Amino acid sequence: MAALSLVRCSPRLFTHFVPVCTRTIGITTIAARLCNVPNPRDSLGEVPFPRALLSRASQTHCQRYDALVVELNELREILNDGDDSLRSLVVQDFERLSGKFGELQNEIVESLTQDEYTFVNRCIVGIEPGVGGQEAMLFAGELFQIYLKYIKWNGWLISSVEDDFNGIGGLKGARLEIKGKQCFRYLRHEAGVHRVQRVPKTERTGRIHTSTVAVSVMPVIRGEQDIHLEEKDLKFEATTSAKPGGQNVNKKPTCIRVYHLPTDTQVMCQETRSGIENKQRALQRLKQLLAQREDEKQYKLHEETRKNQIGDSGRSEKIRTYNLTQDRVTDHRLGDNFYDIATFLAGDPQRLHEIILKLESQRKQQKLQKILT
Repeated sequence: MAALSLVRCSPRLFTHFVPVCTRTIGITTIAARLCNVPNPRDSLGEVPFPRALLSRASQTHCQRYDALVVELNELREILNDGDDSLRSLVVQDFERLSGKFGELQNEIVESLTQDEYTFVNRCIVGIEPGVGGQEAMLFAGELFQIYLKYIKWNGWLISSVEDDFNGIGGLKGARLEIKGKQCFRYLRHEAGVHRVQRVPKTERTGRIHTSTVAVSVMPVIRGEQDIHLEEKDLKFEATTSAKPGGQNVNKKPTCIRVYHLPTDTQVMCQETRSGIENKQRALQRLKQLLAQREDEKQYKLHEETRKNQIGDSGRSEKIRTYNLTQDRVTDHRLGDNFYDIATFLAGDPQRLHEIILKLESQRKQQKLQKILT
């Protein structure tokens, strides 16, 4: 999905660099600028591949690089011999190897810009209305539908959904647990405050209202199997159930409440008619909750470290504005506007994916710039 596409450029080999044949947004431009070489758009589209990147590449990548250099030097020697009968074949080999160089450079850039969350395949998305009252809840419901369509479009799965809608389609809050290949890598760019500016349907004077919705995205790395509970840290309470179920649940203590004393966390379960089964389910949920909290703690530390290294890069409280009167979506981290807002709010997944890919490219540029400076 996020594979870097290639363009073919004329083969030209130097022993101290190779041509970059990528169309990544800005990555080769930054590499060129930081190494004091021409911008690719100002030259023939060939950018030296910085040694600073190659020096951090894996041994396998370096070996492939050296092998390609040897092959291209051999082809250059054949061309210099002036044998016209072989020229067309050599040119074809040059084009083939030049394409391999482009693929190799893409792989090196991709490997150097990965972090420990690149391949996380589970995450939790939370949606909460902020300021704006009913209008904020309506906008939260729209974002909820946009994300559902985007998740389906990517082929990811929703393992659990918790949502609370009011009578007119407004969302009081939602929580989605998502499973899918690198789902956190892309959805994490949606975390932050989303602001909408529009005239509500109930507004008679035509006044523009501003409402906000907070979106949280947290990785799920640890499972309940990674959490070990000590018996001394647990406290159990059994009471009669308050839900319908006949005399068994109303007279017998089948409702189980579990307290985890070190974290002051409690979980209750009264779903079944069996106290034993409710206890097992409560313990399972407690483990899930503790695992989630540990993931959140580690991710917050990761984000603080990232910001200290490369700055906040506009990742402030307000990350995106949806202005219906001006027909635009503005992502404040990119400093870019996207128009035809109707298709965006209708849930066209490609519109959202376009923004997310640009944000992911921006993240790579920041990581690359840190390496090169």
